[in-house]
Formats: sequence, C-alpha cells, structure tokens
Amino acid sequence: MLPMVRYQERVDIVKRPEEVMATVHDHIWDEVNAHLGTTAQSFPDLVEQLGIMRFGHRPRLADTFCGSGQIAFEAARLGCDVSASDLNP
Repeated sequence: MLPMVRYQERVDIVKRPEEVMATVHDHIWDEVNAHLGTTAQSFPDLVEQLGIMRFGHRPRLADTFCGSGQIAFEAARLGCDVSASDLNP
C-alpha cells in the first residue's frame, strides 16, 4: 500500500536518476566490467564501450517518426548517437 503522503510532499523528496547514480549504481561497476570485459563507470560509458566492441563505433539510433522524442532522448542520455525527426503540423 502506498504511504498516505500528499502528492506535493512526495514530489519534494523524489530524486532524478542522475541524482542517485552514486548511491544506486557505483557498487556494481567492478562486477559488470569483470563480466563484460569493459572499464565503464557509468551507463553512457558502458553503452559506448559495448557498441565499439560489437559494431566498431558508438551505437546509433535513427527515429524517423519520433513524435515528442522520448526514445531518442533516452538513447542520447545513454550515450548513443541519435538522429530524430517528425513531420507534425
């Protein structure tokens, strides 16, 4: 059951993913790197290294019907090279 806290109080205490990376993900990188053969210390580093290992370059995403661009935005945030467009009157 969700705590009985007003919405505004919940909004005031939440954190963005970028704000909790050190506490949530820092402890995993040694194990991830040992398993994958990488030297990453962040998700963008990992995406870039895996892309280079597999394709010889950073992963690329082309979204020709991107709408408001959520997929393109998240792919760019994770370190992909992104091209996106939409035809919207």
